[in-house]
Amino acid sequence: MVTTIDKTQDSTTAGRNQTGQFTKGNKASVGHGGRAKRNLFRFRSFFSDDDLFELATVLFERAKDGDMQAIALLMKYLLPSPNVLLKVDEQRERAEEREAILNPTRTLPSR
Repeated sequence: MVTTIDKTQDSTTAGRNQTGQFTKGNKASVGHGGRAKRNLFRFRSFFSDDDLFELATVLFERAKDGDMQAIALLMKYLLPSPNVLLKVDEQRERAEEREAILNPTRTLPSR
């Protein structure tokens, strides 16, 4: 069975204009906060700043006492990912190379 695409369909009925951008009023267009965003805001409103500070203190103390789950949680959210660190290293190397080209009297640091 061969399926054909109806190219005569009006693009505004599909929620997009001729260039493929979302039209005004389309539910998927930019600016519509999703349910997850509203739920997260509602969840955060249950905690005061003091509550969050107390929770963070307990988590930190458990990590210092050797609780591996607490350590893993802190590392997951406090340390940058290895990909970010690699990008920083690459940017630093490129800057050093540019500096060596612009100032040929300076030498690159040894690795």
